[in-house]
Amino acid sequence: MPSIVCGTETYGRVKTVDGTPIVTKFAMLQRVPIYPLQSFYFLGEGPTTRSGVPFLAGSASTTIHGVALANVDKASVTMAYARAVSCVLMFVGGFAFLLLAVRWLTGDETDSAARLAAAKTSWCLIIGAITYAVPLTSARDRSIRHSCGELFGVSVDPAMVEPANGFWHSHTSSLSNPTTAAPR
Repeated sequence: MPSIVCGTETYGRVKTVDGTPIVTKFAMLQRVPIYPLQSFYFLGEGPTTRSGVPFLAGSASTTIHGVALANVDKASVTMAYARAVSCVLMFVGGFAFLLLAVRWLTGDETDSAARLAAAKTSWCLIIGAITYAVPLTSARDRSIRHSCGELFGVSVDPAMVEPANGFWHSHTSSLSNPTTAAPR
């Protein structure tokens, strides 16, 4: 019996610099991203809380350890949707691909609809793979994030971070309170 799962999950891992990617937390249904909630510089996942009726319906929400961005990252959202559409179409087209394979192996004649579905499935696989191969981080962004990684220990762009985030206060307090040097 299939169960229905809804909740939040991260998708759209893009723009990785020094091991710190940008991800977007989405409201999801059946592991398919529905609506973007917030983007983060991803530092790790926390615990996942689950509730609901077993084998019928439930909700799942994963805690994100990261630095919140001031705005939702458009590239992350675009890639998450492109990957989700590719995956769903590939899953649906996979059945037609299996039908085509069975007909071919048994020597039956294949119809044009099955061949078209198999071609679409192949294109979805290619498009999904391309979303992981396309570099989206500009040289300027890489340089800024790499420099901040050396200074703060986390490769983030301070201009993109939510201003109220306590992360910057804890990491820049030593910079704003210089130690007094001993007189020479």
